[in-house]
Amino acid sequence: MADTLERGASAMADAGGLIARLEQQIASGRDNALARFTLGRARLEQGDPAGAIMHLTQAIALKPDYAAAYKQLGAAHAKAGNAPEAITVWDRGCAVAQDSGELQALREMTSLLGKLKRRHSA
Repeated sequence: MADTLERGASAMADAGGLIARLEQQIASGRDNALARFTLGRARLEQGDPAGAIMHLTQAIALKPDYAAAYKQLGAAHAKAGNAPEAITVWDRGCAVAQDSGELQALREMTSLLGKLKRRHSA
């Protein structure tokens, strides 16, 4: 059990270091969709959906066909308690994934959409 806690603490520290490095990279003018996506995912994993939303939105602005970013952005909105926005994002993400042939992302977002819609229509 203690070993598991230590690994968890180490992963959190690693995520904090990753976040700091990526924020520094972006601040220095080396902004790109992958950095924003990675930063958004890290923020979401650390329980900061608002920070995740900001970075994932920017990732999509930099690369509008980034299906994985739509998936994560929808998840961030869902975690933030904004189901209607999550549904909107995942609907758009499904269209993007369909257009770009990213079938795995399409399947995942379709599944997430179905679960969220069922949960909020009950």
